[in-house]
Amino acid sequence: MNNGNLPASPTKEIIDLTDDTIDSNYLSQSNRKFSTGLTKREHFAAMAMQGLCSQGGYASFKYLAADAVTAANALLAALEGESVLRRLNKRIAGLEEQLNVATKLLDERKDEIERMNKRLETIQNLAGECNNEANDMDSALCSIWLEVDEALKASKGSQS
Repeated sequence: MNNGNLPASPTKEIIDLTDDTIDSNYLSQSNRKFSTGLTKREHFAAMAMQGLCSQGGYASFKYLAADAVTAANALLAALEGESVLRRLNKRIAGLEEQLNVATKLLDERKDEIERMNKRLETIQNLAGECNNEANDMDSALCSIWLEVDEALKASKGSQS
């Protein structure tokens, strides 16, 4: 839960501990600059502790503090869960929109394929009609050739 370690009330003020006021072995190089104030976890724990104190019934501050930290962690986890849920819902909405676009494109393609199939059927019908006409023409040509052949034979027979 990195969110819990972020400042509760961030400011632009940053404390720089790179001077020689603190022993150089005390802080690592990366921890020499930090924001002031409480983290969200500390702030939530303090508010929870205040509420628990108002109820009374704790014999030890140790248990009171532990319950306050547990409550703060639970709140941070719930907030993080809501954040994740919001991101997931946005992603789902985006995917639903993509699905709607894809479905629309698919429907358009189906309509286009249906039109193309109708054109193909028309072309096949025309090709069938052309084939029938070609067969009829072929039969007619055969008949003509037979008549021509018989006429030639007859004319050769009459010449002899």
